[in-house]
Amino acid sequence: MKKQNKLKSIKLFLVSLLVFNLGVYAIPSNVLAAQAKVDLGTASSFGVLAGSTITNTGPTTIDGTAGGDIGLDPGDDPTIATFPGQEDITTTGTVHLFDGVASSAKDDLLIAYNDAAGRVTTETISGDLAGRTLTPGVYTSGSSIGLSGTLTLDAGGDPNAVFIFQAGTTLTTASDSEIILINDAQPCRVFWQVGSSATLGTGSDFVGHILASESITATTGVTVLGSLLALNGAVTLDTNVITNDDCLAAGSLRVSKILEGSVTGMTLPEFEITVTGPYEFSDTQIIQGGSSYIWEGLSSGTYTVSEVQLGEDWSVTGTGDYSVQLGNRTEVNVTNVYEGSAVLPIAGDELPQTGGSAILYYGFISILVGVSILSIWKYSMISKENHK
Repeated sequence: MKKQNKLKSIKLFLVSLLVFNLGVYAIPSNVLAAQAKVDLGTASSFGVLAGSTITNTGPTTIDGTAGGDIGLDPGDDPTIATFPGQEDITTTGTVHLFDGVASSAKDDLLIAYNDAAGRVTTETISGDLAGRTLTPGVYTSGSSIGLSGTLTLDAGGDPNAVFIFQAGTTLTTASDSEIILINDAQPCRVFWQVGSSATLGTGSDFVGHILASESITATTGVTVLGSLLALNGAVTLDTNVITNDDCLAAGSLRVSKILEGSVTGMTLPEFEITVTGPYEFSDTQIIQGGSSYIWEGLSSGTYTVSEVQLGEDWSVTGTGDYSVQLGNRTEVNVTNVYEGSAVLPIAGDELPQTGGSAILYYGFISILVGVSILSIWKYSMISKENHK
């Protein structure tokens, strides 16, 4: 009977293990691990990159910390020296027409396009994204993607969060539509892989890098936080502002401990510093006097620095609320002042600096003199006894 029960237990364990393993393998890899950023390679410095033609109407600005380059390759007419409306574009980058830089960028764009298209789907979407709030992941439509209103992308406090949209055919945004980023979502980590062409409606505010197989049209007054990258077709501009910025690193906060007052020779207490912040962040560290500690990888927001009370003999300044922003380090000095009157210990090889060494010296001499006198008196008494 016991043997049968043992066999049943083993079978149950093996079945449970098999079910667990099947469940793990059934979970898409993007759920098990955070989505990686699509690598644009040398195309990352381009605000605009096209395959056939580039045209512009009205004053357009293309810049950004990642680069404001403009590129065309292979082009419909590789003999042109400039493209229509180029003189009305203000850019911090360089215009590359049919050169090696543009060609390399197009090669890297193709790699990036295939990478984005091959990502495993988090959610299947269809129709209009207006009114939705989406978290990091891969969103796939077998046909078109539209936006008639506001789309919110929520990174949940992770500045490395990645959003990838896969459109089987077209991407179309309506006039005055917008994309809003919250909780540390960054434009540099938003990618739109478009199977055919993209059209951005008049006065719309768009976020992300468009990687289109065919053409991209930015109508009048469109602003883009990202870039417009077309593999085979044209890029058409009309009084636009394109800002192609680098990603920002997570924020950090450094707390330095400063001591003041008569603390020499004291056994110092532990200076216990706690930092709390957004998304239930909380961490406590012991920071010794004259040293510091850095909290890395913080989301943006307000952080509270506090210290365990040290008693009435100590005062503290520098605790309180501090703002942390992506890409920046916030410096905080927490100062403790000792205001008590503790008797400080004296090391064994030191003497008080109050004349005590002279007193000790003369006391020692007096003892020697006393002992000598006593010895002489005792010797004289013994001699008298021997003479009787």
